[in-house]
Amino acid sequence: MTKNRKNTLVLVLSILVCMISFLIINLLNFNIPENGNRSGNGNLALAGYPFAIASAISILIFGSLLCIKLLRRLSRVWSIVSLLIFITIQVLLYEGFVNHFYKKIDYLGGGPKELSSFIIDMGWVNTYTNDMYFNVYSFFTVLVLPIIISSLIRLIKKA
Repeated sequence: MTKNRKNTLVLVLSILVCMISFLIINLLNFNIPENGNRSGNGNLALAGYPFAIASAISILIFGSLLCIKLLRRLSRVWSIVSLLIFITIQVLLYEGFVNHFYKKIDYLGGGPKELSSFIIDMGWVNTYTNDMYFNVYSFFTVLVLPIIISSLIRLIKKA
């Protein structure tokens, strides 16, 4: 098996593992019950964090390597165009992530300054906040960043 095929296979497997771990983390995210009682049974989603983080790092590395090889075969114009397009997409993803984050903080009763906040009682990483960090915006950011990184490398590096 050639090195390109191995890198592609690792990238595809990393994307699958990342997607599955993000989904599991979100499925294990709790909603605040109607009566306002908090669950203190532990955060099962923490078991998915290492898989999500490791696969995201793998996507960044192998995705960047494969995109660099692809962009080397194309003219620098493609690097500029892809950089502009994917930076625009990244800005939109960032805006969505920030909006989701603040909506979640409001849903949890405010930030750490609010006395009735779930965040004061349970910390920033708990069964109610998993989807603040592992959500569709952060997943697609992991997919977009290798293209941005490789486009920048292609433009900076003489080839």
